[in-house]
Amino acid sequence: MNGATFIVCVICIIRKQDKILIMKRSDDKCEDPGCWEMVAGKLEHNEKPYDAVCREVSEETGLTVSTSKNPFYVFDWKVKKQNMLMLCYEGSYLSGDVSLSSEHTEYKWVTQAQLLEHVKYSEIGNVLALLKKQ
Repeated sequence: MNGATFIVCVICIIRKQDKILIMKRSDDKCEDPGCWEMVAGKLEHNEKPYDAVCREVSEETGLTVSTSKNPFYVFDWKVKKQNMLMLCYEGSYLSGDVSLSSEHTEYKWVTQAQLLEHVKYSEIGNVLALLKKQ
């Protein structure tokens, strides 16, 4: 993509035993209202990706999570003509109860098969395949 700019985003796949946390986007979100997603968000100005994933986990869930230092998978995504670079991190649940922010209305702990039914990223199959190998 000649001259294309990207927004950098982080995704954290939080596992608790054999389940993965997904969250339903609030209906007032301008992008994908009511859709299910993993913990995710955009990097803030001058923020490092690892710091962003830790911040997003804290803001969106309130959970204590051990997170990988480096992304295990990267893919590009397009939302309304905006190019996005998605950095996927793995997180392991340590403690706490999910505390939803205003960005989400519900959460579920789902199996990998259920995750495929709920989350719309076309790359999710590749992400899950890599998780199984780790």
